[in-house]
Amino acid sequence: MEWPDCIVCKYPLPNPEAQDFLFQTKDLSRTVERYTLTKEGRLILPRINTDGETVSFYADMDTFYHGTLTFYGKPSFRLDEAVIFKAHFWEGQLTSIEEVPATRHWWKTI
Repeated sequence: MEWPDCIVCKYPLPNPEAQDFLFQTKDLSRTVERYTLTKEGRLILPRINTDGETVSFYADMDTFYHGTLTFYGKPSFRLDEAVIFKAHFWEGQLTSIEEVPATRHWWKTI
């Protein structure tokens, strides 16, 4: 079964009200990974190891993502309050990001 991945966005978004949302995307691994879009515009996958008692962080893995990444989030459980962004990457570097208007049944198109 495929599940959306999560994105934490540290990069400044065009809509500041959405900055602290936990976003989801179906454009990546679909294995419930938690990616970070850094302030520098890189999409990384933080590596974490846990042995049941301690958590140790390994070096983050840069995904070198290339292409368009669509991600979405919402401030509540209401689907009509969603914000959608399209981020464009070239050889791992974010080149632009734009907010996309949410249509009435946006979740059916993602």
